[in-house]
Amino acid sequence: MEEPITVPWPALFVWARLNDLRASIGVRDRHREARLRGPSHWNRRMSFVITGIDPATYVDYWALDDASLASRQAIRVVADASPGYPDRITLDDAPVGETVLLVNHLHQPGESPYRASGAVYLRSGLSEASRFIDAIPPALARRTLSMRAYDMSHRLVVAELVEGRDSAAAIGRLLGRADVAYLHAHYAAYGCFAARVDRLERTPIEARA
Repeated sequence: MEEPITVPWPALFVWARLNDLRASIGVRDRHREARLRGPSHWNRRMSFVITGIDPATYVDYWALDDASLASRQAIRVVADASPGYPDRITLDDAPVGETVLLVNHLHQPGESPYRASGAVYLRSGLSEASRFIDAIPPALARRTLSMRAYDMSHRLVVAELVEGRDSAAAIGRLLGRADVAYLHAHYAAYGCFAARVDRLERTPIEARA
């Protein structure tokens, strides 16, 4: 019968300390990997809000004649297909037969090289912009999007192409970056501005709901 192996207690102490050291190094390595992943790390609890254009911006356009509209780089258009005329107020497509305005909208007013405007469709008779919380609006969900992320200086940080119906993950990933202040969604095919996307700050009670 073999004699049991006995280990002197100083050796056991050294072995335990080595295990503690390995565990500590492992934690530091995991923290280092997280830092190397940098600002693209996605906070899965990030809430967002997608907002349409305020209709008050163009409410006076509807009373103008065609010549006056033209002087403001705008025209009236009748929707002849749906989808086909994505409204930037409701963030849904105008129905067939409805008259909409096509205007040149300053969607990026920031004082930076990325200041920009472009053509957008607007429906009439609306009192406020639509807001979609943690949800993708119908017009965006139907299309491929270019998600463009801007910093506090209104400079483009990064952009991603994504299918609208699957864009919530991209929104969370981009807004989870520390260097991103807000997003603009554009319709990828024509490059037109679709909507603005912002972080939604929730109270602790709202976050648990």
